[in-house]
Amino acid sequence: MTDKEGFAAREKLISDFIRLYEKKSGVLMTRDQAIAILQVTFATMAKDPANKVYVDPRYPQAQEMVDRVCAEAEKCAAQSVSVEEKNRRFQELDEKFIGDIEQVSFEKALWLTNNGNAHGRGGKFDAAIADFIEAIKLKEDFLPAYFGLYYSYRDKGLYNKALEALDAAPEQLLLHGKVCAVKKDMMESEGVPIEAAVYFKYGDAHYKAGEYDKAIDNYSKGIEISLKYSKGYALRASAYYAKDDYDKAIEDYTRAITLGPNVAVLYSGRALAYSTKGDYANAILDRSKVIVLDPSFPSAYRHRGDVYFASGEHEKAIVDFSKAVGTDPQDAEAYQSRGNIYADREQFDKAIEDYSSALLINPKNVSAYCDRGYAYITTGEIDNGIADFSRAIATDSKDAEAYNDRADAYVKKGEYDKAIEDCSKAIGLNPNFEYAYATRGEAYLNKGELDKAVEACSKAIALDPDFKSAYETRALAYGKKGEYEKAAADEKKSQSLT
Repeated sequence: MTDKEGFAAREKLISDFIRLYEKKSGVLMTRDQAIAILQVTFATMAKDPANKVYVDPRYPQAQEMVDRVCAEAEKCAAQSVSVEEKNRRFQELDEKFIGDIEQVSFEKALWLTNNGNAHGRGGKFDAAIADFIEAIKLKEDFLPAYFGLYYSYRDKGLYNKALEALDAAPEQLLLHGKVCAVKKDMMESEGVPIEAAVYFKYGDAHYKAGEYDKAIDNYSKGIEISLKYSKGYALRASAYYAKDDYDKAIEDYTRAITLGPNVAVLYSGRALAYSTKGDYANAILDRSKVIVLDPSFPSAYRHRGDVYFASGEHEKAIVDFSKAVGTDPQDAEAYQSRGNIYADREQFDKAIEDYSSALLINPKNVSAYCDRGYAYITTGEIDNGIADFSRAIATDSKDAEAYNDRADAYVKKGEYDKAIEDCSKAIGLNPNFEYAYATRGEAYLNKGELDKAVEACSKAIALDPDFKSAYETRALAYGKKGEYEKAAADEKKSQSLT
């Protein structure tokens, strides 16, 4: 078999194996996982003198392999394998390979790894991790167990441990001196050179751990190896964006777009960077390009509507939000965003209708309850407003703004003690929440507790020296205290603020 024929057979085997496995098991499989199974479980990959991997045609083809993998997976797919069952299986292996310690260790490690993979697919990451660790103790170079650890730690959110598992993985797995698997081969993905794939995987783990500088460093190393891999630039762009370095994010998205000019998600990423930076014109161009390339792109119209709204083009925003809910009637955010425009226009009936639609789709949307509550308060339906703020608090008891919004409603209703209590809860959650101090100052003013009103407003002003309403409330308190010069100074200051 020539190199060319070998590579073609290898790629067909991998793709067929993935397709048939997913069809039979109902479980998605990555290319990395397929290569690992084919290499280790069946030793289907061999090395020629040029160190190039190819398929040995003497081994079973994809369908038989799938049948064997699924059969083994079914044995390990029980919710939990009892110690007795595990011991029974290990005893069988001891008897089957009597006298061959290395083969016994290999088979036990393989059984544990398959069991760990089954646990991992079921979301039982602790059980999976325990199996992989035990497999490694039995055979220190058992590569699939290290990769199982990597995926389990990664999916559990323990990204540093995931990286440690990859770093600890040996370069190859041996059985009786024969190379059964190679670390670099198992890291191969998406047609990217193996060395680059390693850096991209490391970068992903660092990114998910919030270690953006390390992620950028690894992405950059991967890009150096694979300069024409558009996704590499997009990955680095996302890390730059997470660091608030929008210019560099835009540069990388632009490079990615040059390599993949018809990929909608790249324009979407660059649009987000543009809009966050305040460059709404370019953001709108990119959002429009997304719609042209893929009209079904998730929330494409809503995202452009958000940019129109931010840029002050409210009519166009309403059109896009309406298209968004027409395309996807379950787009709660589009309803809420359109409701916000109606509220800004003081069309509160329409706003309340849209907020209600959003809440029917997502009853746990705290901000939608608060938005609707504000609309109710503005139209004089104070009790309905309080009810919505209470629903927001019941949904998220740590939302300081919801407590302050309800406090403001209580002030308008004349229930000042309840307002003060809610302000105190808001401040307890966020000691630097200037609005809560200002609302508490207004409640104290209405109760006639003038010194406390001055104190609360002064705290709000200390946090925000341009807080207009806090100056106004403090001016009233000073006036009632007879401190007219201070009252006049605060009144003058409030008039100078917009």
